[in-house]
Amino acid sequence: MKRKLLLLAVLSTATFAQEERLEDVVISATRQELEKKQAPQPVESLKREDLHRFSVRENLRDLFLFDSSLFTLRSRGRSFLSIRGFNADKVLVLIDGRRLTGEVDRDFEIDRITLDRVERVEIVKGPASVLYGTDALGGVINIITREPLKPEFSFSTKYGMYSSGGNPEEKNLSFYAYTGRFGNFNLGVFGRLTQAEPYRLPNRTTLADDRDLKSFGISAFYYLDKSAKSKLRFDYDYLTHRDITTTFHTTHYRRSINDNKRQNLSLGLDLNRRDWRLFLRGYASIYDKDFEQRREDNNRLLQFDIADRRTYVIEGYLSKDLFERHRFTVGGEGRRESFETTRIRSGSFKGTVTREGITQAKYKVDIDYYALYVQDEWFISDRLFLVAGLRYDDSDKFESDLSPRVGLTYSLLPDLRLKANYAHGFKSPTPRDLFIYFSQPGYVVVGNPNLKSEKTDGVDLGLEKDFGRQATLKVNLFYTRAKDLIETCLVNTPGCPPLTLNVPSPPPNAQVFTYRNVGKAEFKGVELSGFFAPLNWLGGRLSYTYLEARDEEEDKRLLQRPRHRLVGEVSVRPLEKTRISLAVEHTSD
Repeated sequence: MKRKLLLLAVLSTATFAQEERLEDVVISATRQELEKKQAPQPVESLKREDLHRFSVRENLRDLFLFDSSLFTLRSRGRSFLSIRGFNADKVLVLIDGRRLTGEVDRDFEIDRITLDRVERVEIVKGPASVLYGTDALGGVINIITREPLKPEFSFSTKYGMYSSGGNPEEKNLSFYAYTGRFGNFNLGVFGRLTQAEPYRLPNRTTLADDRDLKSFGISAFYYLDKSAKSKLRFDYDYLTHRDITTTFHTTHYRRSINDNKRQNLSLGLDLNRRDWRLFLRGYASIYDKDFEQRREDNNRLLQFDIADRRTYVIEGYLSKDLFERHRFTVGGEGRRESFETTRIRSGSFKGTVTREGITQAKYKVDIDYYALYVQDEWFISDRLFLVAGLRYDDSDKFESDLSPRVGLTYSLLPDLRLKANYAHGFKSPTPRDLFIYFSQPGYVVVGNPNLKSEKTDGVDLGLEKDFGRQATLKVNLFYTRAKDLIETCLVNTPGCPPLTLNVPSPPPNAQVFTYRNVGKAEFKGVELSGFFAPLNWLGGRLSYTYLEARDEEEDKRLLQRPRHRLVGEVSVRPLEKTRISLAVEHTSD
């Protein structure tokens, strides 16, 4: 596996010293504002200037340009963003700390989440269930949106066309506008339109899909003090996404049509005082999916599926400074996830759906999750910082889980820091893993309702060195061990459990697949990174990751986890508000 990329960008920007502040503050590492250099767990913060420098589509796909531990892999015609070898379904993606409802595999999220109005993206590497619960098995990507206190408006449009593949076009239009603070209010609106024609190979199959994406939303703030730190916040956004792919099946071409709709609604209260903070929020994420597969030649319907997935969350925490050097946080969460779809065979029967002579049964499953967590940030001295936390998660469908975490940052010298961190992660089985029934010519996939949660334990050891404000170098060793991994197996083969889900008998001679908890894997490696800005007109950054990802059950390397990843950038500023940047990406085994 080898991949190289070279990009050149010219743009207006601030100075390097403004962009590369060593005292950058992050919130995803502890859910409280903390200087990035104090955070024991590896966390990267990518500011909007970085994100827009080389962003072609301005979505999550482009994050791999900035950190070598991120990798975009292709599978089944889709792109998946992984962290340290953990695929997208084991990485939790948040917007302002909120979960998004979508496909179980998060197949399309890399294209749906745009970066137009993003203030920064924070990437927590390694298990993070102590703060975020299930799904934070390999890391967290938290997208933090803008909240400008002055009026702000942005409009952009892009157009591109391939010179082959039928000369398909891609058009993008996006905007956002904020009133800025007027009195106690602040209002923002935003929207995006993307239309992409398919890139067709000579055999008529599509290499790039036919995509149509529309989104619109509003954010409203009511400030409770002059500092704008205490506030009420309301968010609503609406998205539609159609994706069409053409593939060849034995004797004919098939067209797969994915129609998706998602709405997110959120209301939160944030009381942020000098020595305490109370945060309360309720939100909902509603997702509808309609999938069809048709013959390309006569448009005959071959199969269809519909899904209605809803997530309702109430969460909150109280943080208080105590005993001079401690900041205690106590929080909790209640979450209901509702799945109503033609793909599962369990729960409440919701009748049948018939379309063009094909009838599908529809079932509904509700899963309730509960969590409590505590965290202590102990500023022991100006040189020593310790954070420890513990979270208890439970569910009406799965076993409970206890997620500990402890991290330490010690300043050996004012400009030299030693960091160590241990954290636990877990991921509950999805309704697909538990209850799916999916029949295709030649094979059937059946869920296993007896699955256990996947679990990880990760350790990081790092050293960071500052060279004034001109440069920073970092080296980090990491090791993560995963167990009870969920994998597919062929029924009636050694180690594969028998079917326990009540489903129709498989067709004769069809292979029957199900899921099991047997996998164990380890992910270990080293990360080297740094930035330099020796002069106001010269700067750059470099990031390298060596990763060894192995399946311990079969003693072999895991696929699509490259050993070597290198990303870098050099920028010069020949004029006061102009910068020329050159970026390179290299991936190999």
